[in-house]
Amino acid sequence: MTFDRLTNAASGSGTFSARTRRVERFWRIFGYDRVDDVVVVFDQVTSTKASFRKRWLLHTIDAPAILAGGFSVTVAPQERPGHGGGRLTGKVLLPKEAVINTIGGHGLEFFVDDKNYDENGTLYETIRKLGPTNGEPGSWRIEVIPPQDATDDQFLVVLLPVAGASFPAHRVRLLESGKRVGCEVVGSNRTVRWWFEPGQNGADVEVFVGTDIHRYHVSGPEATASVAPGWLGWIKSMLGMGSRNPAASGSEK
Repeated sequence: MTFDRLTNAASGSGTFSARTRRVERFWRIFGYDRVDDVVVVFDQVTSTKASFRKRWLLHTIDAPAILAGGFSVTVAPQERPGHGGGRLTGKVLLPKEAVINTIGGHGLEFFVDDKNYDENGTLYETIRKLGPTNGEPGSWRIEVIPPQDATDDQFLVVLLPVAGASFPAHRVRLLESGKRVGCEVVGSNRTVRWWFEPGQNGADVEVFVGTDIHRYHVSGPEATASVAPGWLGWIKSMLGMGSRNPAASGSEK
């Protein structure tokens, strides 16, 4: 997961006070179902301003394809152990009506903000000298963008890896119930429902096998650092960086 324009023009060239806080909170829940080989990623992101647009990124070696409601990328087989090739299919459930783009290819491998950061064309040559087992640079990326700017965004993506070039047989759908959102994944061995409540750092998982139902709850830390006015002074005090001359201290943004 990454965020677009997290720092302002003064970042990196001035003092710490020249930086602008862009993210209030970021929580990621990453779940893996080893029985049916399913990865579920649920991200909650709160920005300080709606205009700070968020982008969910996935970097790939080969060119991805945009599908209805998601994407797909393949990896060609190689003549070495553990590299038989495969396909990764992504189902984008949130945000609804997401904009899905692909960026990459020759001259755009590391393209950000109108510039390709490829070390003036020398990066690939440097990686090539490492040999095929020591470097696999990504040349493409997938971007998932909400259709409208907002301070609070949720990203829910289901990733389905399979060996070979076939498409996965799983059936995936979005779930909504009251404040909760989630997904149902019907695999070859069982059905699993993942439930999330925005504003809570946890998940409820329901596993259906035949007539049996197993329920699990997992949670992460809820506490977040205060972001009230005075946060810069609080950080400085924690680091023992109190200003000797209060009149000379930088402004907070």
